[in-house]
Amino acid sequence: MPGGVRGDLGKVWGRQAKETEALKQALDSAKVQEYHAQGFTKDLAEYWRRFYANELVRNPSNEAAAARVEFLKKFLELAK
Repeated sequence: MPGGVRGDLGKVWGRQAKETEALKQALDSAKVQEYHAQGFTKDLAEYWRRFYANELVRNPSNEAAAARVEFLKKFLELAK
């Protein structure tokens, strides 16, 4: 896993699917920059996107993993 973020990753993408969806809806370029300043880089986002995509393959009913994959996709799009 790449090095990086300080603090609780649940604050980045939420602890439950509903919270993650709300955070995704509020995600914009400024918030991406804020996360980046806290150490949550594109490399970390890509690592966790792959992790949760794999978790979703392993367990398709994992709503939190599905929501996190979508959140991280949007994060990566905005981080360009």
